[in-house]
Amino acid sequence: MTVCYDKSMKRFSRLGGLLVSLLFLAAAGGAVFFRQDILDWWALRSYTPPAEVQQLADQGTVTKYARRIFYASHPAVEDSAPFNQHCNQHAEKTIVLGCYDGRYIYVYNVTDQRLNGVKQVTAMHEMLHAIYQRLSPSERTKVDSEVEAQFKSMNDAHINELVAEYQKSEPGEVDNELHSILGTEVGGLSPDLETYYTKYFTNRQAVVSFANQYESAFTDSQKKIATIDAQLASLQSQIDQNQKTLAAQQTVLDAESARMSSLRSSGSVDTYNAAVAPYNAKVQAYNGLIADTKQLVAQYNSLVETRNALATAHNNLAQSLNSSLQALPAQ
Repeated sequence: MTVCYDKSMKRFSRLGGLLVSLLFLAAAGGAVFFRQDILDWWALRSYTPPAEVQQLADQGTVTKYARRIFYASHPAVEDSAPFNQHCNQHAEKTIVLGCYDGRYIYVYNVTDQRLNGVKQVTAMHEMLHAIYQRLSPSERTKVDSEVEAQFKSMNDAHINELVAEYQKSEPGEVDNELHSILGTEVGGLSPDLETYYTKYFTNRQAVVSFANQYESAFTDSQKKIATIDAQLASLQSQIDQNQKTLAAQQTVLDAESARMSSLRSSGSVDTYNAAVAPYNAKVQAYNGLIADTKQLVAQYNSLVETRNALATAHNNLAQSLNSSLQALPAQ
């Protein structure tokens, strides 16, 4: 019996094995290339955003794509204890209070009505961190160059200070932070950046308005306190000068009183009488300056009370942000 060897079957078997290998490699490569999309799908498969999270997305005017990333990060609005636990190592240096740990977004539950808008801006700030993480290397290079150019064209003291801090503590995260700060807090950006952010916001200016709204609560109170501090400094200077003048006048009056007593004791009546009117005029001027100084002191004390009340309100406002801002000392 003769056994026939079918070369075509062998060739088919090799081709089939090669095809399976190629399909396996393609699947593996696709899994790597679409890893983040797969992770987002997995995170969203059974996720239902809480009503407040949906509201934050709506108020942030996010696009469909941005909403998907926002929800995939399972945003949580938390009170002090859980927020501090989650964000202890990731807290922002900006006025916003939130963090993105590379997987989840946490937003501090600020309840002070004077700070309406802070949660919306915080949520969008952290969402942009999640988006930045998902940029391809080429996209990130392009965006980095655009935010750096924007920063160089600006002269914003607040942002300059933030960037200086990040350059010291996290030099590799400056562009990432600028990407979030510019996108949520700066109104007029370059045409390229404005176009870029339309991928994530249908009305980015609404988010910027929220930022302006709550930041003004701090700047207004700081301006009022600074104005009163200047008034207090001026009053203190005037009070100090009056006290020096009073001390000098007191020395003159004491010497003149002693001279007049000597004149009267020695019987120099005419000389004594001639000195009485000038002496009394000096006493009257002295007493008048005392009255003026007392009025200045009363005005100063009243302003201190007003200033300290404003400082307390400011510090309470800062405390609403978990003491992220430096408290102002009382006088």
